[in-house]
Amino acid sequence: MDPEEAADIASAMSMIGAKYVIGSRLEQSGRIGGLLTAAACGLTMTYGSHSEHITKGFSLLTPNVAAKRLLNLPS
Repeated sequence: MDPEEAADIASAMSMIGAKYVIGSRLEQSGRIGGLLTAAACGLTMTYGSHSEHITKGFSLLTPNVAAKRLLNLPS
């Protein structure tokens, strides 16, 4: 989704009480942008999946992990 759409959705979720965001398929560089947009709207990034297969699990999203994903470097 584009940043404006991500912001609209994150703002709406925040207004109804959501506090956290979990990202999936962060191996795609565009997805990290949506996650960062959600964080900018007040949601806290928690966990993320860095694989195209969600069954490989989630890992803690730290600022370093988010930066590496944004720069499209291996984590």
